[in-house]
Amino acid sequence: MVTLFDNGPAPHEYAAGDVNHDKEVNIVDVTALVDYLLGNGEICLTCADVDGDEDVNIADVTALIDRLLGGN
Repeated sequence: MVTLFDNGPAPHEYAAGDVNHDKEVNIVDVTALVDYLLGNGEICLTCADVDGDEDVNIADVTALIDRLLGGN
């Protein structure tokens, strides 16, 4: 978990891959990430950068699916 500070009253925590911020990393996050990459919806880019390369792209979808399947 990483703690982020934003403009709100308190910091919030996230896990890389928890694209929809429901405190779970699952197939719903894959769907949200794909939707974002197709130009639909907004997400936390920090959460979506699953592979940690500071860019959100199809490689993050692949890394997220790999993680869900037990790869990393």
